[in-house]
Amino acid sequence: MYETWWVEGGLVMVGIVLVMFYRQFQALVRAMRWSADGEVRVLARVMIIATLGSFVFGMFHQTHVNPMLFALLGMGAALPRTAPLLRAQKKAGR
Repeated sequence: MYETWWVEGGLVMVGIVLVMFYRQFQALVRAMRWSADGEVRVLARVMIIATLGSFVFGMFHQTHVNPMLFALLGMGAALPRTAPLLRAQKKAGR
């Protein structure tokens, strides 16, 4: 239930969470559209689906206390930065 962020943190917390969610989707869409590696594009699509599922699940359950929500947000935010590293490791044969 996302109203916990509203009740406990007020407008400041809701603003921070909205920016965090926006940057998550922005990073995933950027990785999905602009990555030269097909595996990164597939990973970005899967993470968008998982993020949407987690957000819908959070409408009915308290997912804001679940560490997997924040792990998913962190992986999505880091994907555009780590995609070149993944591509370099793939070329090196690791």
